[in-house]
Amino acid sequence: MSGSKDLQQSNITYITVPAEPMFETSPTWAELTLLACPDNEGVRLALRSVGVVFHVVPVDGSNNVMADLEVVDDSDGDAVTNLVAAFDFEGLTARVYNEVWRGKHILDPGDTVNVEADITTPDTAGAGAAFIVGYEVLERMAE
Repeated sequence: MSGSKDLQQSNITYITVPAEPMFETSPTWAELTLLACPDNEGVRLALRSVGVVFHVVPVDGSNNVMADLEVVDDSDGDAVTNLVAAFDFEGLTARVYNEVWRGKHILDPGDTVNVEADITTPDTAGAGAAFIVGYEVLERMAE
């Protein structure tokens, strides 16, 4: 069949993580955990994507509205690696999914994925802010 695509079944799960306090005119959150691979559960996860959605996109004429997307590696003394450094939230499109990162990053037990914000006092607060996180379970060991 010309022009058709074979669709592969996906085991990717998507979760929505509310983030409104991070984008207020006086933010009350500077860091937010988006995903954690549990200890002692016998699982490994793969982070596949992170996006953000706003009903109102934050705007600031004098300060950055930026954040780092980080992975904290529990087995490496909580070493922090940036998947994305200084992601700029200004200029995104409201009411649609805006991609922050896409790929495959393996999370072992105890590892976490965080957003660390560099947001001070936006002139226009973000409203309806949420991160959309895609992940898959790679390994589940029998108990």
